[in-house]
Amino acid sequence: MENLCYEAKDFAKDQAEDHTKEAIDLFKQVLDLEKEQKIKSEHGFKAVKWLTKLYHRTSQNALVKTNYLKLLNEYGDILAEKEKAMTKLLEALDDYKDVDDLFDATLASLEKQGNKKAALRMELIHAKIQLKNKDWNRLSNSLDNMYAACRLPDGTDDHSKGNQLLEIYALSIHMEDVKQNNKKLKELYTRALNINGLCNPKTSGVIYECGGKMHLRESHWSEANTAFIEAFRNYDEAGARTECVSCLKYLVLANMLSGSNINPFDEPRAKAYSTAPEISAMNNLVESYQRKSLADFERILKSNKKSLLDDEVIQTYLPAVRKTLKKHIFLDLVKPYINLSMGFIEQQLQLSKSEAEGLIVELILDGVVDATIDQISSVLYVKNTGGSTEANRKYISCGRWAKNLKSLSQNVLMKVT
Repeated sequence: MENLCYEAKDFAKDQAEDHTKEAIDLFKQVLDLEKEQKIKSEHGFKAVKWLTKLYHRTSQNALVKTNYLKLLNEYGDILAEKEKAMTKLLEALDDYKDVDDLFDATLASLEKQGNKKAALRMELIHAKIQLKNKDWNRLSNSLDNMYAACRLPDGTDDHSKGNQLLEIYALSIHMEDVKQNNKKLKELYTRALNINGLCNPKTSGVIYECGGKMHLRESHWSEANTAFIEAFRNYDEAGARTECVSCLKYLVLANMLSGSNINPFDEPRAKAYSTAPEISAMNNLVESYQRKSLADFERILKSNKKSLLDDEVIQTYLPAVRKTLKKHIFLDLVKPYINLSMGFIEQQLQLSKSEAEGLIVELILDGVVDATIDQISSVLYVKNTGGSTEANRKYISCGRWAKNLKSLSQNVLMKVT
């Protein structure tokens, strides 16, 4: 049986159709030998496990379920020691149409054995697949069940189960991030940060990354910057290179939006990722931003469309970064002058007339520049760029009033929803 298993496994690893058929025949022979000897062995367990995978590969859906249930029902004693193998099998079947039925059967088997810890771990794996498939209703039910297993009789979190709680919170936070439900996300994020636990650093990375995106949506650039730093450090510790690269991009984004002059790539850990194409492009982008070179900024974006603009987060906040850069360029532009042609400003900032006026008015209302626009003669009259004077206080007051109204309206809407 052992030799047959090894031979069959070699064929199974090859995706070729004829080798897959050969592997299925050999694994069936293992089960025939086991039947003759009237035993249930580890070789039989491996044969049924591999047959389940191979039937999935060849789209024989009915046989997938039949063989998986055979594992649960006929190899119960061996199964108790093979939790990791079962987890990997279920992960391999994540796109199987009846994967939920397989998880339900597994959970029922583990609960029957009284193995509550293994049942919770299995439910976490199931929840991750539901998250991947965006099956929100089933995921919400799974999360409710897992929270119930980690709560005290009074309904509060049982902090003695901090590791499991952090895993559950990470899934909840990830779900609300994908759904962009910032109100719920903020509540979960705050609670997660107050839990003491030693979970996988990748789990902490997910929590901080989603927190960073939440802060971006609220235009809290500095807080987003801090969260992405923590996410990157945790992902780096977990060896999750893909997630590290994404977080570095978001860190650079938040850094530029916050107006910071610190280059994130000066950090030793970040330098290790400098060879990745996306990171190289972001590094060049940050350098052009710090040089306040709009031409280089646009050129880098144009030549790195796939690595930068295919990212939904970068695409969403890129207009805000571009606007911040143009504000910096404008402030440098007006320093030596007391009046400038609006046409000249529009040309330098690559803006239309209305866009240029809107940007300047925003800076006036924020008290960054003391100036007035003569719309008839299309001239900007500058008094100073260091703050406001009496002449512009009415604009500043109006601006603050408008901002307060906007904030009030958002708070009312959040309470209603």
